[in-house]
Amino acid sequence: MSRTHKNEMPSPQLTITNTNLSLLKWVRRVSGCGKIINRSRRHPNHKLAYVWSVGKTDKCLHLLREIRPYLRIKRRQTYLLLTRYKAVTPRNGKYTAAVMRKKLRLVEDIRALNRRAISIL
Repeated sequence: MSRTHKNEMPSPQLTITNTNLSLLKWVRRVSGCGKIINRSRRHPNHKLAYVWSVGKTDKCLHLLREIRPYLRIKRRQTYLLLTRYKAVTPRNGKYTAAVMRKKLRLVEDIRALNRRAISIL
C-alpha cells in the first residue's frame, strides 16, 4: 500500500519492475490494465528498467483475487488486504476516528509482514 500524496491515506497499488520491456507488455496485455513507465537509471552502468503499475484500487483488488492462488511471497499481505481493506475504507473518504485507527492498523500489519527478518547464523 502506498500514497500518492502525503495527506492521503495509503491505498493498494500493484507494481512490477523489470528490465525486460516485453515481459511487462505481456503482463499488461494479460491483465488488461496498468501502465508502463521508464525508470530512471541510478548509475550509468545500470540497465534501463521499466515499471508496470496499477493504481486503481478496484482493479488492484480484482487482480489480487485472480492471482492469489499463484502468490508465494506476498500471500499473507494479499490476504489481509482482500479481507480487511473494504471494511476500513469509507466510500466517501471521510474517516471516523475508529475507522481511521483500523485503517492505520491494517497498513501497519501489512508493513510488518514486508519487513525482512534478521537471521543470526
